[in-house]
Amino acid sequence: MTISCKKWQEEERTGLAQNFFVLHDLEELLEQMIDTYVNSWYKSEISSDNTLVNEVRLV
Repeated sequence: MTISCKKWQEEERTGLAQNFFVLHDLEELLEQMIDTYVNSWYKSEISSDNTLVNEVRLV
């Protein structure tokens, strides 16, 4: 069974859009976790320097 080129392109765009939303939601979750657990702990217990927190965001 073959899928028409147009139908395949539509499915491809839909898949990419879904991936974008999933990645966006994961980034928001990670940012909340960093703020809640890493940022508050690090700044209150270790240092006010943001270098470590920024490195965690990049990982």
